[in-house]
Amino acid sequence: MPDMDGVDTIREIRKSHRTLPVIAISGDVSQEIENQWNAVGVSIVLSKPTTIKRLSACLNDIFS
Repeated sequence: MPDMDGVDTIREIRKSHRTLPVIAISGDVSQEIENQWNAVGVSIVLSKPTTIKRLSACLNDIFS
């Protein structure tokens, strides 16, 4: 989305879907960025590049 970054997008999603699990996949996983993700309610933050195996494990954690 050209007008919003990932954090802004999650803020908008949280307005109507407070409990929806969210997995962020980011190239920047500095502590500052991870704190921003956590502040808006991201369930899990994965760093790029990631693997199907890691993503699958996260999905299993969320939905089990």
